[in-house]
Amino acid sequence: MKYSGKVKFEHYLLCVQFAKDVINSNLDALIRRGQSNEMKIYEDILLGKMCEFLVFQELEDCTHPDLTVVSSHSKSYDADLKARGFNIHVKSCRKDNKIKSWVFQPNDPLVIKPGKKDLLALCIISNDGNVEFELVRPKNVVYKPPLNPNLNKKVIYLEDLK
Repeated sequence: MKYSGKVKFEHYLLCVQFAKDVINSNLDALIRRGQSNEMKIYEDILLGKMCEFLVFQELEDCTHPDLTVVSSHSKSYDADLKARGFNIHVKSCRKDNKIKSWVFQPNDPLVIKPGKKDLLALCIISNDGNVEFELVRPKNVVYKPPLNPNLNKKVIYLEDLK
C-alpha cells in the first residue's frame, strides 16, 4: 500500500530540534563511522525523523516517534514505530537522488532474519517536505551490495521493488 503527505508544521519543528540535539551529542561518533560532512549528517537525521512523523500521521493506531537522544553505543535495531501489532522500521531517501535506495547495516536483523511482524516503511522525501512511502515486508525485498565497494552495507534499490 502506498501513502503520501506532508509532515505537520509542529512535527517539523520537533524534527529540527531533534536533529540539532543528536548532532550536538553524537557528532564524534558519527564522524568515526565515516560520516564527516556535518550538514549532510544533520539533513539525514532531520529527513529521517520527518519520515517517521509522516508514517505516524498516516497509519492508524501508531506509536509516536521517539525523540529521545541516545548515545551511539545505545542505538539498536528496534522498530521506529509500532502500529496494529506490526514493527515499523522507517527508512528514508531523497527524491532528488539519482539512484533511490535505502541503506542497512549488514548485521541488521531485518537483513539477516526478519520477524513475521516486521514491516519496512520505505520513504522518499522531496525538497518541499512531501513524503511518499510504501509498506513492504523485509523478507520480500532484495538486499544488494552498495554501488560503492568500499562500504560494508546492504542496500534496497527502488528499481528492484518494481
